[in-house]
Amino acid sequence: MTPKHKIFLIGFSGSGKTSTGKLLARKLKIPFVDTDQIIEKTLGMATSDIFDRLGEPVFRRTERDLIAELAGNDEGCVVSLGGGAFQSAANRKIVSAVGTVIYLRCSVQIIYQRLKDNSDRPLLLTESRGLTLRQAMIDQITCMLSQRKRNYEKADMTISTSQRTPAQVVSEIIGQMRKR
Repeated sequence: MTPKHKIFLIGFSGSGKTSTGKLLARKLKIPFVDTDQIIEKTLGMATSDIFDRLGEPVFRRTERDLIAELAGNDEGCVVSLGGGAFQSAANRKIVSAVGTVIYLRCSVQIIYQRLKDNSDRPLLLTESRGLTLRQAMIDQITCMLSQRKRNYEKADMTISTSQRTPAQVVSEIIGQMRKR
């Protein structure tokens, strides 16, 4: 790995992109960037408020511009992309051209456990349709994961984060990258 190398972490919300990314960046002694956090700072509001007030297209446009900016930067870094960022063909093309893309795969049940008390996931806020809130959220995660899976699997490597600590995931990432 060169000092200018970029590592892009993709996967569903709650898959461990931020916690793994921070630790990986520390181990590699390069900066960590969380695109969702930068978008929130840039637009001055939480992701759920951006979706409510400005709409998803504004969020996605800001996300695309940020990804292009990060890709054009000569500095190496670990980047946590938002859960839906890799669904854009343009974003996939940009990140694949400048770095290694790693899909952090996680089971629906673990994602649910990690996100169940988080109200800042606008695409997971759903009506229960006669189901318990738990089942409605699990159904929504399952549906979104199945829609995104095909693109997530276009990553350079896939690492499972279910039942694993960020340190274990980082060790596997570093091990696999050394083999490349």
